[in-house]
Amino acid sequence: MNKIYVKDIINSRIAVSPEKGETLYKFIVNELSTKKPFYLSFSDVEDTTTAFLNKAIGNLYNNFSSEELNKYLSIIDLDDLDKYLLKKVITRAKVDIKNISEIDEV
Repeated sequence: MNKIYVKDIINSRIAVSPEKGETLYKFIVNELSTKKPFYLSFSDVEDTTTAFLNKAIGNLYNNFSSEELNKYLSIIDLDDLDKYLLKKVITRAKVDIKNISEIDEV
């Protein structure tokens, strides 16, 4: 599987701004369109925020199912705090998508 380094995509070891998150998001969308599994490595990323993760990862749930993301995208090399933040972001994204679906049904 191909391994993509976040630091190389955003040209920084600091992953805090929504703008950098948007850059990574666009890259991930392009990679997902190939339908080939890949690793997204946070190796050497020193700082990560939920603002960054919401843009980069949370927004993926607007366009892809959990099944698709689990099949093609493997996020690796996160420290424990960043794993916790990522889990919060993903949980929130799924809740938001569910709420939007319920509103659309009304």
